[in-house]
Amino acid sequence: MSSGGLQRSVILSAFIILRAVTGFSGDGRAIWSKNPNFSPVNESQLFLYDTFPKNFFWGVGTGAFQVEGNWKADGKGPSIWDHFIHTHLKNVNSTNSSSDSYIFLEKDLSALDFIGVSFYQFSISWPRLFPGGIVSAVNAKGLQYYDTLLNALVLRNIEPIVTLYHWDLPLALQEKYGGWKNETMIDFFNDYATYCFQTFGDRVKYWITIHNPYLVAWHGYGTGIHAPGEKGNLAAVYSVGHNLIKFDEIQVFGYTAWSLLDGFEWQDAYTTRRGLFYVDFNSKQKERKPKSSAHYYRQIIQENGFSVKESTPDVQGQFPCDFSWGVTESVLKPESAASSPQFSDPHLYVWNVTGNRLLRRVDGVRLKTRPAQCTDFVSIKRQLEMLARMKVTHYRFALDWPSILPTGSLSVANRQALRYYRCVVSEGLKLNISSMVTLYYPTHAHLGLPAPLLRSGGWLNRSTAEAFQDYADLCFRELGDLVKLWITINEPNRLSDIYEQSSNDTYWAAHHLLVAHALAWHRYDRQYRPAQRGAVSLSLHADWAEPANPYAASHREAAERFLQFEIAWFAEPLFKSGDYPLAMREYVASKNRQGLARAALPQFSEAERRLVKGTADFYALNHFTTRFVMHERQNGSTYDTDRDIQFLQDITCLSSPTRLAVMPWGERRVLQWIRRNYGDMDVYITASGIDDQSLEKDELRKYYLEKYIQEALKAYLIDKIKIKGYYVFKLTEEKSRPRFGFFTPDFKAKSSIQFYNNLISNNGFLSENSGPRCSQAQRNTECIVCLLLVQKKPLIFFGCCFFSTLVLLLSITIFHKQKRRKIWKAKNSQHIPLKKGHNRVLS
Repeated sequence: MSSGGLQRSVILSAFIILRAVTGFSGDGRAIWSKNPNFSPVNESQLFLYDTFPKNFFWGVGTGAFQVEGNWKADGKGPSIWDHFIHTHLKNVNSTNSSSDSYIFLEKDLSALDFIGVSFYQFSISWPRLFPGGIVSAVNAKGLQYYDTLLNALVLRNIEPIVTLYHWDLPLALQEKYGGWKNETMIDFFNDYATYCFQTFGDRVKYWITIHNPYLVAWHGYGTGIHAPGEKGNLAAVYSVGHNLIKFDEIQVFGYTAWSLLDGFEWQDAYTTRRGLFYVDFNSKQKERKPKSSAHYYRQIIQENGFSVKESTPDVQGQFPCDFSWGVTESVLKPESAASSPQFSDPHLYVWNVTGNRLLRRVDGVRLKTRPAQCTDFVSIKRQLEMLARMKVTHYRFALDWPSILPTGSLSVANRQALRYYRCVVSEGLKLNISSMVTLYYPTHAHLGLPAPLLRSGGWLNRSTAEAFQDYADLCFRELGDLVKLWITINEPNRLSDIYEQSSNDTYWAAHHLLVAHALAWHRYDRQYRPAQRGAVSLSLHADWAEPANPYAASHREAAERFLQFEIAWFAEPLFKSGDYPLAMREYVASKNRQGLARAALPQFSEAERRLVKGTADFYALNHFTTRFVMHERQNGSTYDTDRDIQFLQDITCLSSPTRLAVMPWGERRVLQWIRRNYGDMDVYITASGIDDQSLEKDELRKYYLEKYIQEALKAYLIDKIKIKGYYVFKLTEEKSRPRFGFFTPDFKAKSSIQFYNNLISNNGFLSENSGPRCSQAQRNTECIVCLLLVQKKPLIFFGCCFFSTLVLLLSITIFHKQKRRKIWKAKNSQHIPLKKGHNRVLS
């Protein structure tokens, strides 16, 4: 066949491939144009869940030299790579240790059946068909091998896509003609390609002439790291590229996973494994064992892409009418004095305008003042303005323990701080905003303990738990008539970041935190619950854990172990057994036996077990993201090394500036896990949010809120989980910190506020034709009643007294009227004449 004839065949094949695999021009746009608003930020970060066209090709590929082996068997001639191995890769003995596809063809076919591909891309070994490179007498054994392979593929309805040249040039052509530098190679390749078209064309419709000609030219004749190993001659590189490109006319559309098997990886020899199937090169039978990637690729082929399986489609619906729509703030530092004293200071001042411009008090003059008001605190005014704009029903904030009890004991209580916090709560109630108050809010940077308690050992000292009970009692007494939702401790399961010198320190600090919470809960339950009728719990950090490789048992076990060490560590004693998780105890003990750790979880006494068990009125969790984990054995004596966990980052996930992955379905999964392990109970998501660098149009936060609240709604409507509230973290952001806030540090509002307002107004996600199920009056009834009871106490008391007095006066009046009426009747009866013979009877 002439060179022109070959070119026409190649172009025709290219047209067939374009029609069969991809459809007509523009058809593929429909796949990528779906849901154009899917990405709020950088679309390149998103992983698109969708399917390919029905006629899409799914396949795998191999290279003849990489997997066939047996380079001297059955008349095969040497290639430039056989020579290159002996001259440049002297640590590799031969290619006889490859996957040996030449003699284990049936095993390759079984591997193809396992994956379920629609095509198989393989290359023909030029020197196996024509050992000297010149098309003359064909090597019969080589021809038989490729005939058998093609017939088996056709029988299985697997489309063969054949590469004519995958870098294994016959060595004879390199030594005699200089290889691809010589233009004569065009005619040799033309004859070889023509023979293949004529011999195999009845079964092969799709051809690839040359695999990656750029690497052949650049690495074969430029860098020298590929065969034939020549380097430094740029003229040769361009000449080789010119000769190769005349044949590189075909592009196959579809997807080819490379490679089917582990094999020879060129300059890396056998040190790199790229196969979907593992092959033990040193074994005789060379069994093909599917890797997790083979299972995953098989699943992709079966689903024809990536179906939306991580989460059910979005739903329309509403949360219950008493749902808590909240916003969270960290520790509120109380103002030591009112910022606006002009109405409460009785002294008169003169302003020295022309002198030092200072105020001078006028002695002997006192003005009439009004009582101090909560709005005298400027910070409270600002909070109220922001909360009013948020339109939330609940506000979660934390008290500052050292500000209320500087010495850690009740001997010195800061009444001004307590008044400040009472003002925050009461002023919020005037806006129909109830408070969820956190008693203790430690952070990585600040433990948040009064200085004397910190000096005495902090949470390593049991007396801190007793001090916490006294502190909680004071707060319940001073604020409990206004506060119906209490969080004793925020994220005690994250204090391991502070008590990290040893795992024993971590475990004992956690033990005392549990005891402290239980003591506070019992104090509330016995002394305050009957009158205040509130609820108390603690809030656990609860990110979901997903195995980095879902097909690896060790990764799945690591994901469950993360949840046991992170969540069950505190949840198990509180909600279930009164003791630490058995899985956690056994794993730590196992590491001790192996000499990999020196730790022990504390033992609960029977009294402590009774004290701790059941001391939570609802489940409160802080959920932000999903973590990918794998098993990694570690040696050490810290909490982190006890877990044997390694975190991985999935770069395909949409993520925040601090690398928090946006994976909404993880929220629903952790909610399901909690109910599965601890039963059906009221659940509050007490913190959830993401950092967004934008100071105004925070599109990432909008997307996060929409998707994560969607998952909460699915958990409520579909899974029937009793979700009672959702609190977004947080109200304002801090300077030089990740931007989690709805408001900037200088109190400028961001656009996500309006989006959250709409969710609150609709109480969820409404369909186009449905209206709100809950009226605003229904949703605010509890707050209004609470507000009336709290703010109108004197009026209510006066009203009750007035009503009682009125009833008493009315009763006395009625009594005297009735008495006078009887007397009048008695007097009148004396003047009535009697019949003859009757006597008058006096009573």
